[in-house]
Amino acid sequence: MKSGAASTSSDLIKEALVSYDRVDKMTEPIPAVKWPRTAGWRPEPADNPHNAWYWRTEITGASTGKLQGKTVAIKDNVAVAGGTIKGKSMCEDLCMSADSFTSVTGPVLNAHDRTRSAGGSSSGSAALLALEQVDMATGGDQGGSVRIPAAWSGVVGLKATYGLVPYIGCVPIGITRDHVGPMARTVHDVALMLELTGDLGGIRVGLLKEGFGSESAEADVDELVRAQAHRLTSAGAVVEDMSVPLHYPDASHIYSVVHEGSLETMKGNELYSPPAVRTPSLQQLSQSAAKFNLDIDEAELKQYQDLIKEALVSYDRVDKMTEPIPAVKWPRTAGWRPEPADNPHNAWYWRTEITGASTGKLQGKTVAIKDNVAVAGGTIKGKSMCEDLCMSADSFTSVTGPVLNAHDRTRSAGGSSSGSATLLVLEQVDMATGGDQGGSIRIPAAWSGVVGLKATYGLVPYTGCVPIDITRDHVGPMARTVHDVALMLELTGDLGGIRVGLLKEGFGSESAEADVDELVRAQAHRLTSAGAVVEDMSVPLHYPDASHIYSVVHEGSLETMKGNEICNMALSFGQASNVCPFNLTGHPALSINAGFSQGLPVGMMIVGRHFDDATVLKVAHAFEQIRDAKI
Repeated sequence: MKSGAASTSSDLIKEALVSYDRVDKMTEPIPAVKWPRTAGWRPEPADNPHNAWYWRTEITGASTGKLQGKTVAIKDNVAVAGGTIKGKSMCEDLCMSADSFTSVTGPVLNAHDRTRSAGGSSSGSAALLALEQVDMATGGDQGGSVRIPAAWSGVVGLKATYGLVPYIGCVPIGITRDHVGPMARTVHDVALMLELTGDLGGIRVGLLKEGFGSESAEADVDELVRAQAHRLTSAGAVVEDMSVPLHYPDASHIYSVVHEGSLETMKGNELYSPPAVRTPSLQQLSQSAAKFNLDIDEAELKQYQDLIKEALVSYDRVDKMTEPIPAVKWPRTAGWRPEPADNPHNAWYWRTEITGASTGKLQGKTVAIKDNVAVAGGTIKGKSMCEDLCMSADSFTSVTGPVLNAHDRTRSAGGSSSGSATLLVLEQVDMATGGDQGGSIRIPAAWSGVVGLKATYGLVPYTGCVPIDITRDHVGPMARTVHDVALMLELTGDLGGIRVGLLKEGFGSESAEADVDELVRAQAHRLTSAGAVVEDMSVPLHYPDASHIYSVVHEGSLETMKGNEICNMALSFGQASNVCPFNLTGHPALSINAGFSQGLPVGMMIVGRHFDDATVLKVAHAFEQIRDAKI
């Protein structure tokens, strides 16, 4: 960083508040309207007799698409696929009920019998489908909130595999249980929303013994479901009974069913061992009630104690089970912590060898990664090092010591995805993944001279990664070439007629270095040889305010953006102001090596429009070819 007068904590806070005040006085921007829509309205009771609508609107999507002609009640915009969004469906207050009587505007009534519950918490979506007011809807599911209302309303509701449908944009309840999924009147429309199709053939269907005949079950309902399930044999399925003893009553008490194959461990002895959690005494329950100003008499306390005791029996039974060992699909070594001599830059955290499928798009590639992509044909070589809690843009807070820059071991490799970037430069792997909340892919990519893409917010599911802030959490690919980054995202394309804006506020800041700025500007202008239009652009809010309040207004909200598809800026030490804003706005942003200054790599950041990651990669690939062309 540039030398200068030291700043006190008071000075830094004052400087940040000046920016905050400047932004606070701004008029709220109105985003550009891509799809025609009405302003929306709260429906009158006469037009909403089942209280299934929360808000009505009319958002007409593209003239073509897989949802063309379909009407949708939804939380997220699917108009791009051709559907018409009709409004927001009602849900239970805080989505915390499996019934339908806690909605803020009153109970949602069952479409088949207004005296009955519609189920929850996605009650409005199910009721609207049954009433044929929409063709499709979305729901959230933490403990049955898609499936229960679907069952009680006679429609189809899918809680997809955890992580298959990104939970981006939905209010979280429990990150280990949050699911979102499609609802419709037909399986075809549910599959259409998921873009899944296929044929039934040779499928084995198990009728879960413990799923029938419980105390709360109704005999005619059980009989109907069993009979209908057996009809699948006419489509070639094998239907047979199966048993998972833990499913009932334990699962209903502790919200847990152990994965398949784990129940073998239940065959052990029944010798006494102390309980994992002891049942609270009536005195303890009374003290807890008093703490929360609850007036509960002794009879009610005894009822609570009995319920807790019953649940703890199930908890204790599961606590004594042996941890299940998942089946190994891909051959692998047990893994090892590399010795310092074999890890001179401290870029590896854990080494392994997981060989994927014999074919696939990543065939022959080696990967340093946090999540398993070996199924695509790559070979996972291990876990790369990252900063402690991923909370640093430098590379000196890792639990086993600093990660050293591959070009100069006396320099930082950038963070927090420091190990991934370093391993790429050292050519120990071909690809890697990184997480990015404020530059943690792009900074180490820039300082190490590789390619790192922070994709559009939500494009790459964050499932399985430790969250820091759900509004800023991004994960993305890193590699030595744009081609390999695109391969990980399965994006390809050609550059032609792209408008590239050089962001004025992305250069010349107090922490910028003149030679770095000059190099990036010169390299960006070389894109004209590939047919791009390169011009200056300005977003006054970007600096200094963005660096202080971590905010840049969304695309289209500032007249100054003038329709540029891409904007470029420099990345050098201390320029966090250029990276962190795009974590809040969610725009795709990629760092690519622009060249070297004083023997160290210089990063050029390329930023694109929402979900236009393909164009970002096109521009980066064109620049890469121009940069590496033999003169």
